[in-house]
Amino acid sequence: MVCWPFLVTLRNTLIAVLYWLVILLTQTLASGSLDIYFIDVEGGAATLIITPLGESVLVDTGWRREDGRDPRRIHRVAQGAGLKKIDYLITTHFHRDHYGGIRQLADLIPITSFLDHGPINNLDEDPRFSLYYGEYLRATRGERQKIHPGETIPLKSLSIPLQLLCLAAGGKILKGQDSPNPACEKLTRKGTDTTENARSVALLLRFGQFEFLNLGDLTWNVESRLVCPTNLLGKIDLYQVTHHGLDSSNNPVLLSSISPTVAVYNNGPRKGAHPKVFNLLKSLSSIEQIFQIHKNLDSAPDENTPEDFIANLGTESICAGQFLKVSVKADSSSFTVTNSRNNTSQTFPSR
Repeated sequence: MVCWPFLVTLRNTLIAVLYWLVILLTQTLASGSLDIYFIDVEGGAATLIITPLGESVLVDTGWRREDGRDPRRIHRVAQGAGLKKIDYLITTHFHRDHYGGIRQLADLIPITSFLDHGPINNLDEDPRFSLYYGEYLRATRGERQKIHPGETIPLKSLSIPLQLLCLAAGGKILKGQDSPNPACEKLTRKGTDTTENARSVALLLRFGQFEFLNLGDLTWNVESRLVCPTNLLGKIDLYQVTHHGLDSSNNPVLLSSISPTVAVYNNGPRKGAHPKVFNLLKSLSSIEQIFQIHKNLDSAPDENTPEDFIANLGTESICAGQFLKVSVKADSSSFTVTNSRNNTSQTFPSR
């Protein structure tokens, strides 16, 4: 017959063992990096973020094609990273190169939450809007949520603070005050942009010392409001070059104000990475390296970054869909960018 004191001791021992197992598991998870994948969707956009605790955020889903090329590329990267689902899908805006792949992707991997800048009824610049938007509504199962400037995605974190902040959405921007930005004396404006680009969701990811900026396809005048009259962004470690690197975005005052250490183009072989923007980025004293998803086949050799830092070198028809991966060290002190085509890596200190 087992005595009662022995059972109590056994129970307490098991509780203590379970407690330390939880602690060890937590420490193991906390030792992981923050990973960001720039996936090749041929001049569209698809950026996958995986937190140290394994939560996932996908920003945009690329093009819709009958062969499902872009959703399959996203799914392949997600599987390679060990994901069984996407926790948050953020659609920056309703241009087909940013959200066209959603229905096909939802057939490949479960998606838990859907965020965007809010519903729209029509889109004059896209004659097939009703088709694409209808597929978006079906894929989101009526569970989409509108995100507002100033709101954060509720990501879990441990000892290193982690925040994904919405800076702009639907043409509105984050409210904030700071000291005047002297760079704004050189600010110029363009004509009012009435397209869907100006309504893009813009995001700032902070992980300890590390900061990553993704402004979707925000255009010149709207993006300038994030740094003028005051700089609401500060200095940025990693910059996803806005609007694939077109010169209707990437206001020089914005770029000089955020002073990025590394810039990544999510461009196509003949879309984005505009020479004017490339040369502007190169001229920044803060820039240590520029990476490209594609070589711009219409630009001169010196208007592309060196080929070691380009994921795909040829035309779309022969493209293997290589990606760029950024891994932020667990303590956030540095980040490493790796080109999947040749495994070239380069490490940079966070600010």
